[in-house]
Amino acid sequence: MSKIFLRLYERVSYWGLEESGLSLKNRDSIILTNQYLFLLAIIFSVQCFFSFLFIGFGTTTYILLAVSSLFYASFAFFKSLRTNKYAISFIFLLLCSITTYYSSLCGLESGIFLFYFPMLSAVFIFFSIKENKMFVIFILLFILSNLYLSAGSNFTLIRNSEKYFGFRNTLLLLNISCMLSILMLNSYFFQVKREEYYFTLNRNLYKREQIENLKNELVRVRELISADDITEESLKHLVESAQINDALFVEKFNKFFPDFYNKINNTSSVPLTLSDLKYCGMLKLGFTTKQIAIYTNSSIKSVESKKYRLRKKLAIQIDENSKDWFSNI
Repeated sequence: MSKIFLRLYERVSYWGLEESGLSLKNRDSIILTNQYLFLLAIIFSVQCFFSFLFIGFGTTTYILLAVSSLFYASFAFFKSLRTNKYAISFIFLLLCSITTYYSSLCGLESGIFLFYFPMLSAVFIFFSIKENKMFVIFILLFILSNLYLSAGSNFTLIRNSEKYFGFRNTLLLLNISCMLSILMLNSYFFQVKREEYYFTLNRNLYKREQIENLKNELVRVRELISADDITEESLKHLVESAQINDALFVEKFNKFFPDFYNKINNTSSVPLTLSDLKYCGMLKLGFTTKQIAIYTNSSIKSVESKKYRLRKKLAIQIDENSKDWFSNI
């Protein structure tokens, strides 16, 4: 079960990252947007199912079905819009408008107004207040005005049917569950962003610590190399080449492991880029995800997505440890 969940998580998170030319910031944004769009699509699908189950086909069910289909389509096909701030703003306005409509339709007792709170916190996940100040202010004001309108006046658009009142408690529990799932996702992303912030802030410190730990790295790498004619000095140059993100790292690495890249290229289903070969070399040397992120000036999420794409190209099984796989090549 855990393997199935891991495979689904990876496919959802890294969907559309195969395209080259994406910046580090865009890669991280796409991962975040993928996860959010997929969760929203599931939530609206669940809401649509319960609406059909208790009310049957009607305007409410059709709207929920249309919105869930929109999110599935956005996730699957509209890849170019996932880093577009106008498209993301539209999603926020759409979600807020839908929440206001259903809150007014079902009343406060349904708990639909609770969705405003994860929306408010999600604004700061998708937008930087420094870079998109006006976007943030506008979206926050729009959400807050709808929140106070819904919760303060408790207005209704149309008279609710007796069939709706029969499952109001079930709808309340469903909305609380969905709202909590979004809040948990928001908390997770805030934690990730905080870790990435401190990682970036202290990158130079981490890099200095890794360089100072060069002696231990040399001992570890020495165990990977069976050749006896390798000097300590040449080995030191190889590790330092990785640590300083040297453009000639692949060439230097090939001298220590002359058959490695041939085996990798023969295994891959598609031609490997120079960046792919560099990552393969660093994985062969046993560097961790954090170390690779430090040495390549990347984020941890970007390194994880790169490793996932390499696993697909090299057809590494989901239950096989990539570190063991590369060490056996």
